[in-house]
Amino acid sequence: MVEYDVLIENASIVDGTGRKEFRGSIGVKADRVAAVGDVDGDAVKTINAKGLKALPGFIDAHSH
Repeated sequence: MVEYDVLIENASIVDGTGRKEFRGSIGVKADRVAAVGDVDGDAVKTINAKGLKALPGFIDAHSH
């Protein structure tokens, strides 16, 4: 059974809580962040974010 629409794996995650950056995964379901951290499960699409940073839940309010 597919648990997530998108699974972003191996990212350096900055979660905005003040916690130190950590390596983990982000599960996205129905256009919402469903899980962050040690995420396991099947996904429709998997993205390998090795070498990249991910900031789940951040919104870019500066747009034109």
